[in-house]
Amino acid sequence: MIICDGYCNKYYNENEIFEFKGRKYCEECYVKIKNDDVELQALKNYVRHIFKYQPNKMILNQINKYNKENGWSYKNIRLTLEYITVVRGLEINYKYGIGLVPFYYDDMINYHKARLKKMQEVENTKKKSKHVNVNKKKDNMHAFNKKRMVNMDDLEDDDE
Repeated sequence: MIICDGYCNKYYNENEIFEFKGRKYCEECYVKIKNDDVELQALKNYVRHIFKYQPNKMILNQINKYNKENGWSYKNIRLTLEYITVVRGLEINYKYGIGLVPFYYDDMINYHKARLKKMQEVENTKKKSKHVNVNKKKDNMHAFNKKRMVNMDDLEDDDE
């Protein structure tokens, strides 16, 4: 029996254990740990994109603080940075790191909730709409134009 190094700390058989970065996890914890690792890498890449530098120790400490103490996911921290830089159009100074995140976190949550609500409204209107066949009236313009046309052969006969 092997103990899970993840969130559950339960005992599992060897065939139920997955290894990630030298630690052993049950399937449920493995999925969460793997997802957290992917989101952390995405956050570091976004920080690198914003500042054009690798995240320094101060920024990594801020990320860990927001994740551990505040309980914010790495994805939400990244979305908050995206909200600050893209939606609000603010510039973040490298020497302060990502210190603006706590001030805009709630705004980001409200912004994304409003976006989801609007997307659901659009989906509901698409579902409510129905297809209607419209019978087109015949275009009488062609008949009118045919009556107005002059046959050139008939004109030549009249001249003779």
